[in-house]
Amino acid sequence: PLLSTDSDLDFYVELPTRDQQRSKNARNKRIRNLLERSKKFANFESITRPRIPLIRCTHIGTLISCDFNSSNQLGSLNSSIIAHLLQFDPRIHKLAIVIKYWMKVHDCSGMNRISNYAITWMLIFYLQILPQPIIPSIEEFQQNIPARMVSHYNFAFDYSLPNKTENRNEWPE
Repeated sequence: PLLSTDSDLDFYVELPTRDQQRSKNARNKRIRNLLERSKKFANFESITRPRIPLIRCTHIGTLISCDFNSSNQLGSLNSSIIAHLLQFDPRIHKLAIVIKYWMKVHDCSGMNRISNYAITWMLIFYLQILPQPIIPSIEEFQQNIPARMVSHYNFAFDYSLPNKTENRNEWPE
């Protein structure tokens, strides 16, 4: 499975123009009301202190934790790229789980420590700079497609780029 027990899904919700003029917290209250009415989510928590306030809840059908925000779509765009890169080569997701588990057991990750998000990006970076890279650079994923600028960052990403790594050493199951 793609998600571990402490994973979540990040969603950016673009509200109608009339709602976009409201404060971040007012927009999140609107999102929470919509989600509560859907009857598909439970365990709601409004997180208002971070730079990007969000609604955290659990999808009832899958028990997956979900974060919804209407302020910044960077998290959901990053999540999509990370999910693709973790599946880019069958070895990567297994390695990420082992590293996250090791970090958790040795009290290196979690509250007031390094986040699983940061651990994952460090792993991706490491696998990109090996003498025989397992993952191409983000620049390679952006070469043959138009830019998609969001908050001054290029989120263009060619999800169809094939895995051409020559580093095919098999890992034991």
